[in-house]
Amino acid sequence: MKLHANQLISILSAGALALLAVGTTVPTAMAASSSQPTTITVAYMANMGGASTLAVAEQMGYFKKAGLNVHLDLFQTGPAELDAMASGTVNIAYIGSGAAFLPMKGLAKIFFIDSIGLGDGVVVSKTSGVHTLAQLKGKSILLPMGTTAEIILYEALKKAGLTLNDVHLVNTSPSSEVPAFLSGRAPIMAGWDPNLQVVLNKSPGSKLLASDRMFYPQVSLPGIWTASNSFAKTSVPTLSKFTWAMLQAVNYKSSHMSQAVSWTSKMTGVPANLLAQSVKDSIFPTKATLIKYYTSGDVAKWFNTLGSTFVAMKALPKAPTYASYSLPNLVLQASKLKL
Repeated sequence: MKLHANQLISILSAGALALLAVGTTVPTAMAASSSQPTTITVAYMANMGGASTLAVAEQMGYFKKAGLNVHLDLFQTGPAELDAMASGTVNIAYIGSGAAFLPMKGLAKIFFIDSIGLGDGVVVSKTSGVHTLAQLKGKSILLPMGTTAEIILYEALKKAGLTLNDVHLVNTSPSSEVPAFLSGRAPIMAGWDPNLQVVLNKSPGSKLLASDRMFYPQVSLPGIWTASNSFAKTSVPTLSKFTWAMLQAVNYKSSHMSQAVSWTSKMTGVPANLLAQSVKDSIFPTKATLIKYYTSGDVAKWFNTLGSTFVAMKALPKAPTYASYSLPNLVLQASKLKL
């Protein structure tokens, strides 16, 4: 029987498929080359805590090595990021400790921290007439509510025997508070770096009235990575790979901070000199130190303290257990991956 070329190709192809069906394996290199990276959307903030580890992981190729294609989405506040995760447009988001009450309410899962913030504070202008914490009583204070700015203000007022009810809170976005302060319209503000650095540099006579350093380590405000509830439920392997990449980046960043500042500036558009000034206002642990935070129980302790603070601030009716709103073992599991 004479076979046309197309018939011969069909027979050979069918034979190849039959061989595969009875047990012939595809070489590993071939299988790997046909796999596509997993695309995820990650929300971040334009500061060292909220962007530097991402920037390093991207530049060093750690995400690519983990088989991830990371789409970055810039936000200004944690509550807005949690809203985006609830809508399904964001899978993973960085939030400050001030928004941790939202995961504690069940709106997301906390799975990773990569720094301890020391760059939140309360700043007063020379014209405010305020020189002590006690003199904040009755004053209007500009701040992004539901963020670490509100926590640091709460702690500062408590130190002076005051509460949040003793002041007038004026809610604003982080991008709006600097112009308002510098124009003189809002002579008192609570916020974080790099905003604090900007107003202190550009407003002669301004004073940092309170900062995280006054309360650390009793009050520790970690930078938090969260996942949407649906993503945490269905995509633990992807979260593990993301965490693995972040652990590599944390380690690189700890010994290459100048490079990390440069990459973060490029990614966020924040001037490198401002980011460099803010480096001193965070603790950036190595991978080993970070793992120690988890194995020693420090991380759980920090969040339990935060939960109690949120109850005192009336943001929560009661403090939930850390394990109820987190993936407490993911960092340790991810640290053991071989990618």
